[in-house]
Amino acid sequence: MLFKKTIILLLVFAMMFVFFGFGYSQEEVYEYAENWPTDIAFTAGVMGGSWFPLGVKISEILMRELPELNVLVLEGGNLINARRVNGGIDAQFGLMYADMVVLVQDGFIDDIKMTNIRATNPFLSSGTQVIVRADSDIYSLDQVLNKRIGSGPVGSGPDLAWQIILGYYKSSYDDIRAAGGSVSHTNLNETASLLVDGHLDAGMFQGPIPTGSVLQAEMTVPMRVLPIPDEVIKYVEEKFPYFYPITVPKNTVYKGTTEDTQILGVPGVLVFNKQLPEDFVYTILKSLMENQDEIKQAYANVDMLSWENFRTGVPEIVAHPAALKLYEEYLAGKLK
Repeated sequence: MLFKKTIILLLVFAMMFVFFGFGYSQEEVYEYAENWPTDIAFTAGVMGGSWFPLGVKISEILMRELPELNVLVLEGGNLINARRVNGGIDAQFGLMYADMVVLVQDGFIDDIKMTNIRATNPFLSSGTQVIVRADSDIYSLDQVLNKRIGSGPVGSGPDLAWQIILGYYKSSYDDIRAAGGSVSHTNLNETASLLVDGHLDAGMFQGPIPTGSVLQAEMTVPMRVLPIPDEVIKYVEEKFPYFYPITVPKNTVYKGTTEDTQILGVPGVLVFNKQLPEDFVYTILKSLMENQDEIKQAYANVDMLSWENFRTGVPEIVAHPAALKLYEEYLAGKLK
């Protein structure tokens, strides 16, 4: 198979865009030739998080299995990755939360419809966790509607999760502020610190369970996760099918969580710019699935990378045709 490439990615300039904040309009999309690229960039997560080392492992496998392919791994994040992959200039594939993949299609973020993103399959689960101090008198979600809540940066996973859950209660950030509460758009570490200091009453965290920033906070103050009621789970699942219920086990994760607690899960999925040649994406995905055991052995938090979970959290509307083809071949017994 030829690995000839007619596209030149100016990776030096791409890195300048990353570090100095320059970038392209989201309406400006790179057009790929039919031949396969030999230089692509993977947009992952921040250093120290769970996504960046996973991106490094993915790049190592791909460059080993496809010797003429070079993969550059970039620091990123949920919304950053959406913008990059949609544009196809700074990065051509990466990781995103499944909810973000769907929401950006409709212009929920940036008022721009990011329709050039296609998802393949989940790699790792992420818990949507509303955390309070263990000594808090808050025990249910409806008690936070007039409190000081911590969200992620605007457009982040925690920010979107808050807005979705508040929708069940027919509430919003403005309603919380009007009721005497407040909303702080801080990163996970800052949200955890504000909880410890008593400057926030509840914080939204989205990530592996346990989440590192919460564990760090627990070195000072025990924390507790609030349950998400069945009726809220049902509401969210009907409107947003990429969410699913998961359980935070008692006495094993956070010191203050002494009962099994139901929350929402959302997978972190692999995404590609749809302009990439379909057979190229197919080959990348097939190589990763053939080496899934190596990936899972390297990173314990990669808990969803399997044929059994292959279609979890990826609605048909955003599914990459290469992934659908690969999965059909697996069902037909052509792959193992």
